Amino acid sequence: MVELQVNIKGEGGKAYEGLLRDVMMDLGVSGFMEAVRLALDPYKALFAMSVRLKRTSRPIRLAEVADVELSGEGIDVKISDEKFSPDVVKALEEIYGESVKHVSRFEISVKGVFDKSSVENLVICDYAEKMEKLVLELMMKVAPEGFRSVKVSKRGDEVLLVASEDPLTEELLEKAEELLKG
Repeated sequence: MVELQVNIKGEGGKAYEGLLRDVMMDLGVSGFMEAVRLALDPYKALFAMSVRLKRTSRPIRLAEVADVELSGEGIDVKISDEKFSPDVVKALEEIYGESVKHVSRFEISVKGVFDKSSVENLVICDYAEKMEKLVLELMMKVAPEGFRSVKVSKRGDEVLLVASEDPLTEELLEKAEELLKG
C-alpha cells in the first residue's frame, strides 16, 4: 500500500486525491512506490509532488512480460503486460529487424527465428528506468495544466517535481519543499 499525503490550500483536496489515485491506477504505478506527497497552493500558483520509489533495479526479460511459443514459421510472442509493450517491440526490432511483424496489438511474430530460449531471455528494459519514466508521466498528468515552469529532480529513491505559472526561483523551490512537509 502506498503512503499518500495530499495537502491542498483551499477547496478541492479530496477531488485532487481522487484524480491522483485514478491516474496511479491507470498507469499501474502504485506497486513500485512507497510514498507520494502532493501539495498545491493555487493562491501562489505552486505545485509540488514527491514520489519515493521502492528500491528495485534489475533487467526485465521478455519471458516475464510475454508468452513465447514456437510456430512453423518462427517465434510467436503474446505480450501479457501491456505497459512493457513498446519495450518488447523495440528490443525485438533491434535484434531481428525486418523479421518482426505485428500480428495484433499484443501479438508479434518473428519469422525465421527458432531459438525460443534466446528470445525468452532477451532483456527488454531496466525496471528502475521504466518505473521512473512512468512516475514522471504520473507527475506530469497530475500537475495543473497551466503551470508551465517545471523542475524535476532526483534524490536517491525520491523523484521531486515542482511546477508553477511563474519562473521557478530558489525561493519558490523552498516554498514547495515547505508545502510538501505540510
